[in-house]
Amino acid sequence: MPSNAPDHQWFEELRRVLTLGTQRHSLPDDIAQWVEAQQLVEATADPGERLMAAWAVLERTRRAAGQIPGYAPVPTAPDEELSPPPPTLARGLKLILDGVYPGLIDEAINLLREKNWLFPPLLLPGLLELAAKQSGPNHLPFAHYDRAVQRFLAVGGNRATWLAALHPEWSALLPKKNPASSWSKAAGPRERAHALWHWRKVAPGAAREALAAYWKKQSPKSQEILLMGMQAGLSDQDHPWLREALVPKRRGVRRTLARLLLLSGEADVQNDFRALAAGLLTTNGNWRNLTTDPRVQAILERYGGADKKVPSPLFWLATVPVTDWEALSGRPVGTLLREISAEHLGEVIAQQVDAPTGAGKEALLREVVTRPSPKIISPEATMLADQLDRQAYLKLVHEVLGQVPEALREDRPLRHLLMSSRHRWSDRVSRAVIHEITLPLRSRAMGYEQQKLLAQDWRATATRLDPAIMPWLRSQLDHHTHRPDVFGKLASELLQTTHFRLNVFYRR
Repeated sequence: MPSNAPDHQWFEELRRVLTLGTQRHSLPDDIAQWVEAQQLVEATADPGERLMAAWAVLERTRRAAGQIPGYAPVPTAPDEELSPPPPTLARGLKLILDGVYPGLIDEAINLLREKNWLFPPLLLPGLLELAAKQSGPNHLPFAHYDRAVQRFLAVGGNRATWLAALHPEWSALLPKKNPASSWSKAAGPRERAHALWHWRKVAPGAAREALAAYWKKQSPKSQEILLMGMQAGLSDQDHPWLREALVPKRRGVRRTLARLLLLSGEADVQNDFRALAAGLLTTNGNWRNLTTDPRVQAILERYGGADKKVPSPLFWLATVPVTDWEALSGRPVGTLLREISAEHLGEVIAQQVDAPTGAGKEALLREVVTRPSPKIISPEATMLADQLDRQAYLKLVHEVLGQVPEALREDRPLRHLLMSSRHRWSDRVSRAVIHEITLPLRSRAMGYEQQKLLAQDWRATATRLDPAIMPWLRSQLDHHTHRPDVFGKLASELLQTTHFRLNVFYRR
């Protein structure tokens, strides 16, 4: 028996590795060295063989010594409340996790949540691996990715939470048992912001006090990053500290603090910003440069002025929810949006992503997809679309299809949005997209870059079109499957994926 560690610690460590597997939790070095020193396995043995050898010897030794009743057992998973999925779906989920249909995981999770079905317990390690890749300080905004992670954990049931707690990487997906410790151990400002965000979800007041004690020692750039963690749990309890902090020299910090005050509903900042937005237009309908008005200089200075990327009047309009624009300016929202350049409209979208969902976001998205430039479809625009429910999203898409000629052309924003948003398409949209992505195949003049972009759209289409069109789809794509180029393969894969979705997800 090894002498350099207590017997029960090794026993518990081996149980953990057996539970998770050697690919996800390696055998500790001291145990591996002991196995090798005792010559329990061949020198060429893989980690799994070393694990089983160590477990067998340790377990038999403990049993012989009568020590088995003395170990601290690993807690068992609570009983499940969700129902198991149909066998066909369970087999399909394994194919998705094995990488055969990786792009279908979101649709599968949506189906499980809709039906209150449980993700198969044997497949949970793969599900938690995917969730872990969408979590962490480098995934911004935190709230967007946290919602994605919570969807994964919800379908995994009680066993997913239990299993995640046993793995050092997966445990980061769960609420922190000691968020104060996570905050103090965080290495850089972004990690601290992430830790603060999680702490704010369970104890917003304590997290705010910790930030206040840490605040003045930080550089302006670090302060700006740390404030990303304050967005969780915003309330009127945060107003005094946010106001107190609104004094640094760096303008970007003041603008971020002002944004947090707006999101938390602080009356003074709302009144100030509405006053600025209301004066954006002159009596003849032109944009007014507020920075030349001495009456608003004090307000501009207090909140950090305008971002250099955006014209001053537009910056202040963008900070106000879109639903307030018409009342403040006296002009329809659509009219104001049409006067904003594509470049600056992207900045407005970034400001509005974390605003409450409502008709204003639909108006903003409608303006985005009717523009002639596809570059406007930024990650923030996709997040904006994903915040809408599927019915509202498809209603918007159908309206644009009926109003904008050639709206699905490869250089149009609507097409880019359809290929990036997670929403499943309707029958009408699916047929229209198939027509558009097969049309270029009749031409022999496609360049390499055009082929590359078209191939990306084919792959995106496979995971979004309505699988009910399968009979029609086969008639449209069958002759394309015989092409000798990449599109022959893509046509076959699209048919295969649609057939899989139809039979595994929607046919009962």
